[in-house]
Amino acid sequence: MIMNISLLKKSIIVLLFVCAVCFTLLAPIRDNDLFWHLATGKWIAEHKMLPETDPFSYTTSLKAQEDFFRAKMILTQYWLANLVQYGIFSFSGFYGIVALRVLIALLTLLTVLVHVRRKGIPALTGLLLLLPLAFVLGNYKGDRPNQMSFLFFALFLFLCDTLKKGGKKGYLLPAVYILWANVHGGFILGGVIAILFIVSEMLRTTFDKEHLLDRKLVFVMALTFIAGFLNPNGYNAVYSMFFEVSKLHAASIGEHKTAFYFTHVGTYFYVWTLGLSLLLLIMYLASRIFPGYSFRRDRIPALFDEFLILVALAALSVSAIRYIPFLVIALLPMAAPLFSGKFQEYVERLSKYFIPEIILAAASVWMIAVSYNVTIFKNKPVSSYYPDDAVQFIKQRDIKGHFFNYYDWGGYLIWEFYPEKFVFIDGRALSLKTALAAEAVTLNAVEKVMDKPLYKAILDSYSVRHILIPAVNYLGDINYILKPLVDDPEWHLIFVGRNSLILTRDRIEPSYPKSLCYALAIANARQVAAFSPNNPLPYLTFAKANVYLGGSANAIKGLEEALQLRPGLRGGSVEKALNLLKAGKEIPVNMH
Repeated sequence: MIMNISLLKKSIIVLLFVCAVCFTLLAPIRDNDLFWHLATGKWIAEHKMLPETDPFSYTTSLKAQEDFFRAKMILTQYWLANLVQYGIFSFSGFYGIVALRVLIALLTLLTVLVHVRRKGIPALTGLLLLLPLAFVLGNYKGDRPNQMSFLFFALFLFLCDTLKKGGKKGYLLPAVYILWANVHGGFILGGVIAILFIVSEMLRTTFDKEHLLDRKLVFVMALTFIAGFLNPNGYNAVYSMFFEVSKLHAASIGEHKTAFYFTHVGTYFYVWTLGLSLLLLIMYLASRIFPGYSFRRDRIPALFDEFLILVALAALSVSAIRYIPFLVIALLPMAAPLFSGKFQEYVERLSKYFIPEIILAAASVWMIAVSYNVTIFKNKPVSSYYPDDAVQFIKQRDIKGHFFNYYDWGGYLIWEFYPEKFVFIDGRALSLKTALAAEAVTLNAVEKVMDKPLYKAILDSYSVRHILIPAVNYLGDINYILKPLVDDPEWHLIFVGRNSLILTRDRIEPSYPKSLCYALAIANARQVAAFSPNNPLPYLTFAKANVYLGGSANAIKGLEEALQLRPGLRGGSVEKALNLLKAGKEIPVNMH
């Protein structure tokens, strides 16, 4: 009877934890790149081949793709993941895509749990250790192939550990790596780790004279590394990832930015996650250094592989947020031995008072409570961030001609319009020339070409007739091209949506006062501010839009709010603009 009660108690805790993970991941689709991945999967399924040229954009020429090998990689590297995602969508729509996201996360957690349990950790302690990873995955809930990379990475490390301990399941590494190499470019991490295992084994042989070289491990790791080249791009995938992406373009992509960059816009999650990783790293070091756990000096050479892997992942995670989940996945099994020593006794003592159960239950209930209102139970499966109302307007009016579109919406527009219409730019950025052109237009670069503003010269060169953009970007910053378009009599406002604007050079009805562009910017800035109250950008947008509308009093309030949130802005252009407004003077255009 007591055993049944204990089993029931554990079952309830596990079920509650799984429900909590599911709730944190059941948010509407917000990943910009999912849609072009789906479109690519559909294209591959229909044509029974991999695309050799860009099927979706009118700005990516064949020459641009030939000069830029990364274009071929983006078109073909994710083919297996694209087919899986499109197959699931064909069967169950966007709800199926959300379900796939949850399934991948649960399998990742399960793989790490099995790896952790191998260290002699009780099941309940293992679940406690999974909380940091559940927290991280709940905030990395994209729907791109990189989510699959998290799962493959966890499985790869587990098989590496199995091989190191002489387990035959480790021989599955090459097969698993081939699959990974055809799902996502993150497979390169696996290749690096395979090399690090070989280097570690060589170092161990050098420093530990009694250790004989593990030839099977070296052979399987070498074979695994070679197996990674069995993808549509071979070794060129590595070259493309590391050498062909310009620093300028990489700096414009959110996942390439550091955790500390996001603190400037009021987002502290990534810094917290780095702090969490540091805590796990301390736990790992404690498990290896303090006597009474698993540490012995003669075991140091056997830990070379762990040290090398952690140093590499820590350096990558500090340089870009995209690598942080990989660091956490690697740290959990490595830190777990801490709880197989004296700490396990403490956990067992606490279990007499149900402390671990209470912590797990409380964390799970909290995760469910904070997530419920933003799940697909309360919202549509696709985020309202995307301009579905503008898309319907364009389809109903059957508007012809080239569109210039917002970068983040490109993938969504591909999915909605192909093959009837093509996009200017999307998250694939297959042409550096196009990516830089789009950035110059969006930021309203001040240069001139043949006595034309640069943005206008670029739009003319691509025969752009219409523009579909948001009034503010996802961070709440105003779209800098807005004011030139409002001031240019050649452009007419024909649509004002929930968060989107359509301007055209053609005579299309209805036509609205272009001051509505600023009104929408103010409304959207308020929405971003409500969601991200520590972010100064919406308040700067509020100020700029009010200046453009002639509302200096509201502009002053916006600038004061921004300065209050970010005292570091004092002494710069924001404070100068505030002082000019308070003195009743106009702000120079170059300060807007």
